[in-house]
Amino acid sequence: DWSSDVCSSDLVPLVLRTIPYIADYKRKYVVRDGARSAAHGGAEVAFDAITEMKFASRDDYDRMLAALADPTVAAPLIEDEKNFLDRDALVVSVMEEAG
Repeated sequence: DWSSDVCSSDLVPLVLRTIPYIADYKRKYVVRDGARSAAHGGAEVAFDAITEMKFASRDDYDRMLAALADPTVAAPLIEDEKNFLDRDALVVSVMEEAG
């Protein structure tokens, strides 16, 4: 189990230094406090947090993919993620905003 303190204090600055063309970076945590969780059927979710990264353009997103394909760029992020992330369970989805 990991805490938001580990992720927020270490990973976010590292990500933003490594990939400076991310326009917005947010991490949202699952609420597990009984009443609010039960209000939605009480089903347990298989994750603790969702990270949302926004890019000003598709080109900036493609730049991130290219940067992360370079092992020297990706290695520090992967090493830090070992402190709190199960990479085998990681799910990545590309979304577009409507409207």
